[in-house]
Amino acid sequence: MTGFESVAKGSEEALSGFDPRNFTKAIYAALFAGLLFYVTIIAAVTYVYPWQQIVSGHVRTEEAFERTFGWHAIAQLILFGAFLSLLKIFNGNFVAATRMLYAIGRRNLVHPALGRVHPRSGTPVVAITLMGLVTMAAAMFGDAILVPITEVGSLAVGVGWLSACAAYLGRRRRDGYGDESAAMAVLGVVVSMAIVLMKIVPGVPGSFTLAEWVAFAAWSAAGLLFWLTRRPAVNSQGSTLNSQDSES
Repeated sequence: MTGFESVAKGSEEALSGFDPRNFTKAIYAALFAGLLFYVTIIAAVTYVYPWQQIVSGHVRTEEAFERTFGWHAIAQLILFGAFLSLLKIFNGNFVAATRMLYAIGRRNLVHPALGRVHPRSGTPVVAITLMGLVTMAAAMFGDAILVPITEVGSLAVGVGWLSACAAYLGRRRRDGYGDESAAMAVLGVVVSMAIVLMKIVPGVPGSFTLAEWVAFAAWSAAGLLFWLTRRPAVNSQGSTLNSQDSES
């Protein structure tokens, strides 16, 4: 359901002359597709097999279809579809993550090498290489690191949404946005704040355990290291520029 974020992260690779309003259409299309997918899966499984037995007996999706149709091949087909879905998720996350690293590298928020583009293919070669190495290293830990990374990622999603909505509210008067957009941003702040509190408040189901806090500390330390290795932009007279000056 967070796949819509990939639209913004990959927006710089749109064709020249692409109507910016179509980015909004793509975001809503991604949200609708995710909603339709999950609703269809739940409806299909509960239609072919009694949902009470699924819940009480912990019956998996492919097992429910196999018992209903008496055909083992349909279970294998569903598992193959799940495998393709994992590849799809990996590809989408990898593209979004590398483009995000490229964007913050180009803005000099981290080491500018991450903003380097391959002269022939036009892809962020350093960001792709770094993410590939991190992915291979994380895979070596197996299931032990999967839950902490997922939980920290949930917190990061909430913080990202909160920051985006708060920044929008901070700039809307200057840019002349309407009240309807402000209402949606306020709603986004409330929802994202609730997500953050669910993870950091002790005693709440799903809140961080020691393993998640360790993973969070390691991730924050990595971010701080990247921040400290950035290079301040300088103008032709040799004086340091801030981020707004460098953008202009």
